[in-house]
Amino acid sequence: MSGYLSTEPADLRTALEEIRELALQNEPDSARIRRSMLVLRALFEDLTVNAQNIVDRIDQGHELPPSETRRLIEYGKHLIGALQLESDRIAGVILEIEAAGFEHRLQDIESQWQSQWHLFRQWFVAQPDSPSTSQILRDSASASIAKLLRHIRNHRDHRIGGIDRTADFLILAQWFAESASDDDAHRIWHAAFGLNTARHWTIDDASLDDRESQHIPVDISWKDAPPLKTSIDPRRYSTPSAGGLSRIIDRSAEKEKLAASSREEAERLLQAQQRFCNNGRIRLSDLQNLDGSEFERLLDLLAEAMSARVDSAEPVEVIFADGGLRIRLEPSGENREAFIRTSEGILRGPDHWMSIEQIPTSEVPEVLR
Repeated sequence: MSGYLSTEPADLRTALEEIRELALQNEPDSARIRRSMLVLRALFEDLTVNAQNIVDRIDQGHELPPSETRRLIEYGKHLIGALQLESDRIAGVILEIEAAGFEHRLQDIESQWQSQWHLFRQWFVAQPDSPSTSQILRDSASASIAKLLRHIRNHRDHRIGGIDRTADFLILAQWFAESASDDDAHRIWHAAFGLNTARHWTIDDASLDDRESQHIPVDISWKDAPPLKTSIDPRRYSTPSAGGLSRIIDRSAEKEKLAASSREEAERLLQAQQRFCNNGRIRLSDLQNLDGSEFERLLDLLAEAMSARVDSAEPVEVIFADGGLRIRLEPSGENREAFIRTSEGILRGPDHWMSIEQIPTSEVPEVLR
């Protein structure tokens, strides 16, 4: 697939409008009708084959490299948008042609054209008991794209070891929406946010009786309410010593080893960052022979920029809070791919200009600090 669609739904509508003009004529030319039907059939076959191919490829997108996956998603979105825009218009032209008695003329010309017309009609005109084939394909493409995007997000979260709070809250919202009653929703709320009573603390009957006798309003502030008196016997909450203090295990060596490992990892990431930072505008295709740390850092930076991009043809600029970096990605505009050799293999994708610069902490938005 070198482009979106070699035949667009709008091309079908244009061919149909020409047939509509013939259908409205008193004595249309049979040769012109045959030629128009041949054009319509060729366009229709090309569109349906390519559209189904896009949906099938999206279903298998989790097996493809990231660059191909993103391209597939763009193709799918374009297909859905084009069908959404033109399907109703095409269905309207079909109904106008049929109202002019065009089906009878097709039968007079050649019987096979009538079966071709019914197939074409089924693709765009919905029935009372079933949607059109175009609608079914759009729904299938939307579901496949959503599934593929979830796979990409889960793969990215697994790779960077992050926690997707957005996904967590979306799942929690779904649980709330599916709750059978308010009591069930309240139980979910308490379980999720820990709004439970202090069960380790108890009060005796005398204190409760004394409090109930004061008739304290339920809406009174805690600072204005009288204190709640209770007696605490320290012996109830203390554990008798048996044989003196337990032996304390010295973990100093393990802690130092962990701290040293953390320092080494931080130094490797910093050195890797220096490979890309404050070096001006560089091409991805010019980056070669990256070691493991450099490759990992590059993936983190690219993932941050790609996740904020809306239009693949436009540049994107984001602030990466980890280290206070400003990242800018610009399409090269040359329709070429970058092949970056690393110790982990070869990273392949559309070539871009990349610029990364260190920025002062004061310039980082407060929400990212």
